Amino acid sequence: MAGASSALAQERPIVDTDSSKRDSLGFVRRMLKNTSANASFRGEFWSSSKSLDDKDGFGVGAVWLKGQSTFPATPLSLKWEGWVQNQSLIRSGTIEAELREGYVNLDFDKFSYRVGRQITVWGRADAINPTDNVSSRDYSLMVPDENDQRRGNFSAKAAYAFGDFNLIGFWLPEFRENVFPLPALPAPIVLTKRKPKTEWSQWAFKIERTGGAADWSLSYFDGLDRNPDLTVEGISNSAVKLALTHHRIRVIGADAAAPAGRFGLRAEAAYAFTEDNEGTDPQIKNPFLFVVLGGDRSFFQYLNFNLQYVSRIVMKYQDPRQISDPATRALAVQEAQLTQQLDQFQHGLSNRVGYKWLHETLEADLSSLLWLDEGDFLLRPKLIYALTDHWKATLGAELYRGPAEGVFGRLKQNSTGFAALRYDL
Repeated sequence: MAGASSALAQERPIVDTDSSKRDSLGFVRRMLKNTSANASFRGEFWSSSKSLDDKDGFGVGAVWLKGQSTFPATPLSLKWEGWVQNQSLIRSGTIEAELREGYVNLDFDKFSYRVGRQITVWGRADAINPTDNVSSRDYSLMVPDENDQRRGNFSAKAAYAFGDFNLIGFWLPEFRENVFPLPALPAPIVLTKRKPKTEWSQWAFKIERTGGAADWSLSYFDGLDRNPDLTVEGISNSAVKLALTHHRIRVIGADAAAPAGRFGLRAEAAYAFTEDNEGTDPQIKNPFLFVVLGGDRSFFQYLNFNLQYVSRIVMKYQDPRQISDPATRALAVQEAQLTQQLDQFQHGLSNRVGYKWLHETLEADLSSLLWLDEGDFLLRPKLIYALTDHWKATLGAELYRGPAEGVFGRLKQNSTGFAALRYDL
């Protein structure tokens, strides 16, 4: 027995723990060597908030971080981005944090896979994108760049590239709604937010072509509407209970962009099927068509001009202002205002003018959106100056005007001016 034990002991493999540690440490060192990260420190002053209140004078302090790591000799990479900020330094406000993106990416020859929280941007029109239904925005966030309002959501993405085409599929198990500023409601109205129970069952598909005479894509989204509906949950002698609820929508979309001489032409459209396709429920938005057509052209060397026609058409429309019952009519009008379906047709023009001076260190940008029928508009002037390679200063404003029931007239309290200073490492 002693001999057998000795023989078994001799047959056991000898593990070189020191060598394993050296290999692990070497892998970590190589990974860190292939990691890039940067940070930006931001200080801002806003004349008013974006929360439809009467408060003014807001100091904002924020740190934005992002980075990427690649794993040597593998198709694996990591990406992350987030921020920590206080939107009310003057009033000793609370510190908030947001992980905008954090995902694992696998890239092969024709296939790629991505899992984690990610921001997905769809659409080729300028700033106004009917097909952009996958990720959400926080419109109450005070940031000079509107794209910084985007929020990622957890999803799994698979893509297959063949020639000039790309086929993309998404599973979206995390639902994150668009955050809108809401006014304080008078008593006895109580407003709550309801989280959907079936958020894990959301899907999106897209086929796109890049290169050649035009870039284009076709898309389909089947999931929860990022924009809420207004629902009555109960009425009693002491309270009227309302809730912001999110119903399922199915959106078919298409977009295209093509050069035409010195012009760049763009088109984007989406048709949304809702849970009230017959238009009979005043607490759920009707199906609708959303179209953007336009283009841009550069003049001289640094002047760029963009003009777009914007249209929304509500299907199965019934004017909520014609409902006979006063209580039902009041709710239906509020729902229609919230969902931008008070009128059957909306026609508007969006415009963006940009110019650069001083070797492209000074940039002026003026963007606007005018709804022709209602006569209300949004105006955003902005001046950006790159002081050095690391420092950037921005002055700007957001002006909302129009009738009280208009899209932008209701946001008049959110009109604001701002000054921002940013340092990028």
